[in-house]
Amino acid sequence: MRAFAALVGAREEAPITNDGSHLMLTGLILVCSLAVAPDISNCTRANAVHVLRMPAVFASPATCFMHGQAYLAETTIGRDLAQDERVKVICVQTRSVTAADVMGPQPATSH
Repeated sequence: MRAFAALVGAREEAPITNDGSHLMLTGLILVCSLAVAPDISNCTRANAVHVLRMPAVFASPATCFMHGQAYLAETTIGRDLAQDERVKVICVQTRSVTAADVMGPQPATSH
Protein backbone atom coordinates (compact mmCIF):
# COMPACT_ATOMS: atom_id res chain seq x y z
CA MET A 1 0.00 0.00 0.00
CA ARG A 2 1.35 3.41 -0.93
CA ALA A 3 1.76 6.06 1.75
CA PHE A 4 -0.40 9.16 1.51
CA ALA A 5 0.38 12.13 3.74
CA ALA A 6 -1.70 15.23 4.27
CA LEU A 7 -0.48 18.38 5.93
CA VAL A 8 -2.20 21.67 6.50
CA GLY A 9 -1.00 25.21 6.94
CA ALA A 10 -4.27 26.55 8.32
CA ARG A 11 -6.71 25.88 11.16
CA GLU A 12 -9.40 23.21 10.96
CA GLU A 13 -12.07 25.90 10.63
CA ALA A 14 -11.49 28.62 8.04
CA PRO A 15 -11.21 31.89 10.00
CA ILE A 16 -13.07 35.06 9.07
CA THR A 17 -10.78 37.86 7.90
CA ASN A 18 -11.29 41.53 8.76
CA ASP A 19 -13.18 42.13 5.53
CA GLY A 20 -15.67 39.36 6.40
CA SER A 21 -14.49 36.90 3.77
CA HIS A 22 -13.39 33.36 4.52
CA LEU A 23 -9.79 32.27 4.27
CA MET A 24 -9.66 29.96 1.30
CA LEU A 25 -7.20 27.12 0.79
CA THR A 26 -5.47 25.91 -2.36
CA GLY A 27 -4.33 22.31 -2.56
CA LEU A 28 -0.89 21.38 -3.85
CA ILE A 29 -0.19 17.72 -4.57
CA LEU A 30 3.43 16.65 -4.29
CA VAL A 31 4.70 13.33 -5.62
CA CYS A 32 8.11 12.55 -4.14
CA SER A 33 10.60 9.76 -4.68
CA LEU A 34 11.70 7.74 -1.65
CA ALA A 35 15.25 7.97 -3.03
CA VAL A 36 15.15 11.77 -2.64
CA ALA A 37 12.87 12.11 0.40
CA PRO A 38 12.68 8.82 2.37
CA ASP A 39 10.70 10.61 5.09
CA ILE A 40 7.49 12.04 3.57
CA SER A 41 7.74 15.06 5.89
CA ASN A 42 10.86 16.07 3.91
CA CYS A 43 8.91 16.06 0.63
CA THR A 44 8.74 19.67 -0.64
CA ARG A 45 7.92 21.50 -3.84
CA ALA A 46 11.67 21.82 -4.44
CA ASN A 47 12.39 18.05 -4.39
CA ALA A 48 9.09 16.63 -5.68
CA VAL A 49 9.05 14.60 -8.89
CA HIS A 50 5.65 16.14 -9.74
CA VAL A 51 3.78 19.17 -8.34
CA LEU A 52 0.12 19.65 -9.19
CA ARG A 53 -1.94 22.68 -8.19
CA MET A 54 -5.62 21.94 -7.77
CA PRO A 55 -7.85 24.16 -9.93
CA ALA A 56 -10.34 24.86 -7.12
CA VAL A 57 -10.14 26.52 -3.69
CA PHE A 58 -11.61 25.18 -0.46
CA ALA A 59 -12.94 26.56 2.83
CA SER A 60 -11.72 23.72 5.05
CA PRO A 61 -8.58 21.56 5.20
CA ALA A 62 -10.63 18.34 5.26
CA THR A 63 -12.35 19.25 2.01
CA CYS A 64 -9.04 20.28 0.47
CA PHE A 65 -7.39 16.95 1.35
CA MET A 66 -10.35 14.87 0.19
CA HIS A 67 -10.50 16.65 -3.16
CA GLY A 68 -6.70 16.45 -3.46
CA GLN A 69 -6.79 12.66 -3.29
CA ALA A 70 -9.63 12.50 -5.80
CA TYR A 71 -7.97 15.00 -8.16
CA LEU A 72 -4.71 13.02 -8.22
CA ALA A 73 -6.58 9.74 -8.79
CA GLU A 74 -8.08 11.23 -11.97
CA THR A 75 -4.67 12.03 -13.47
CA THR A 76 -2.19 9.85 -15.34
CA ILE A 77 0.39 10.76 -12.70
CA GLY A 78 -1.88 9.40 -9.95
CA ARG A 79 -2.69 6.21 -11.83
CA ASP A 80 0.94 5.53 -12.74
CA LEU A 81 2.72 6.11 -9.42
CA ALA A 82 5.99 4.19 -9.20
CA GLN A 83 6.64 1.80 -6.31
CA ASP A 84 9.14 4.27 -4.81
CA GLU A 85 6.87 7.35 -5.05
CA ARG A 86 4.77 8.79 -2.24
CA VAL A 87 2.08 11.47 -2.30
CA LYS A 88 1.73 14.47 -0.03
CA VAL A 89 -1.13 16.98 -0.16
CA ILE A 90 -0.56 20.39 1.34
CA CYS A 91 -3.29 22.98 1.71
CA VAL A 92 -2.08 26.55 1.81
CA GLN A 93 -3.74 29.93 2.03
CA THR A 94 -4.95 30.90 -1.42
CA ARG A 95 -3.10 33.72 -3.13
CA SER A 96 -1.89 34.39 -6.63
CA VAL A 97 0.42 31.53 -7.50
CA THR A 98 2.97 31.87 -10.27
CA ALA A 99 4.76 29.07 -12.07
CA ALA A 100 7.85 29.92 -9.98
CA ASP A 101 5.82 29.35 -6.77
CA VAL A 102 4.75 25.90 -7.91
CA MET A 103 8.17 24.90 -9.22
CA GLY A 104 10.14 26.31 -6.29
CA PRO A 105 13.57 27.87 -6.58
CA GLN A 106 15.46 26.87 -9.70
CA PRO A 107 19.25 26.52 -9.86
CA ALA A 108 21.08 29.38 -11.55
CA THR A 109 22.35 28.69 -15.03
CA SER A 110 25.36 30.25 -16.70
CA HIS A 111 25.37 31.28 -20.34
